[in-house]
Amino acid sequence: MPQCNPAEAQFGRILIICPEAIRNQCNVDPSDMETFGGASFLRFFPRDYTPVFENKLEYHGTTHHPKVGMSRYGFNCKIEDERRELYYALQQVVWNSVSTTHPVGSRWRPITVVDFVNPGIPGYESGTDSLGYRYAVRHGMIKFPNGGTMEVKGFIKSYSFEFVNHTASMRPN
Repeated sequence: MPQCNPAEAQFGRILIICPEAIRNQCNVDPSDMETFGGASFLRFFPRDYTPVFENKLEYHGTTHHPKVGMSRYGFNCKIEDERRELYYALQQVVWNSVSTTHPVGSRWRPITVVDFVNPGIPGYESGTDSLGYRYAVRHGMIKFPNGGTMEVKGFIKSYSFEFVNHTASMRPN
């Protein structure tokens, strides 16, 4: 029986890409998966969700002209779900994205997240699904606080993670 009940969720759902091989390896129930754009995704209903958006400008030496703009956006969220299968599948997706066993040039692969909680500005990396729910497709990385160790006396009570994407842009002189 799923612990992550949509009726009890404080926010909409978050989809995190998960290849079928990981789903099978971690024994994730198919009811916890969703197909989106032809790919398989883990489905989560966060209890806590905090959007993150920061802008930073670096300037040329002693001038006041911007040189590089850096934006960081994403979210922090908490998942209250005791099932190890979902946690281990998410952890495997994160580990695969930063694996050093891939050829040079493809060592880091961004994780695809479909965010129905905070879809952002209409028309900017967002869309609407067949039921009328707005979403944003984001690509970035997931970080677990404390290195992802979330077990308490052999059980996982809940876990938190941060999804971030960094975008750099060059500014004219």
